[in-house]
Amino acid sequence: MVKSYQDYQKEIAELQKKAEEARRAELTGAIAQIKSLMAQFNLSVKDLKLKDGKVSRAPGKAVAAKYRDPITGETWSGRGRSPAWVIKAKAENKLDALIISGASSVAAKAPIKAAPKKSALKKTVAKPAVKKPAQRKSATKPAEPTAATATTKE
Repeated sequence: MVKSYQDYQKEIAELQKKAEEARRAELTGAIAQIKSLMAQFNLSVKDLKLKDGKVSRAPGKAVAAKYRDPITGETWSGRGRSPAWVIKAKAENKLDALIISGASSVAAKAPIKAAPKKSALKKTVAKPAVKKPAQRKSATKPAEPTAATATTKE
């Protein structure tokens, strides 16, 4: 006898129940094992450095500034999004003048490509081609003036 769709659905539901029961049993064993290890090594939840179920990262190290804006005194480490004054200096090919003395020698040695001028950044949009209707040449001669047009000329 061939099984129907409903028979398969019943089997799936039964298997899902069995799978959930097996998962709960495994979780119970895993939690017990974790608790015993934590007790054995005298660990707390804080020692695991968990935050919202995820392992937290150590805070990033502060990075020394490599560039300084001579006008405002703002600094930039060279990491992350470039501030407007750095973008402007790159466009004018003057980024080397903003390097802080004593900053990383790598920054001083690395060549910086100038950003293309704004006019080069503009996108040119091609105008759509407009198809003009073709003019047909008539095979017949132009119509001769009618009597009405002939009288108005005089």
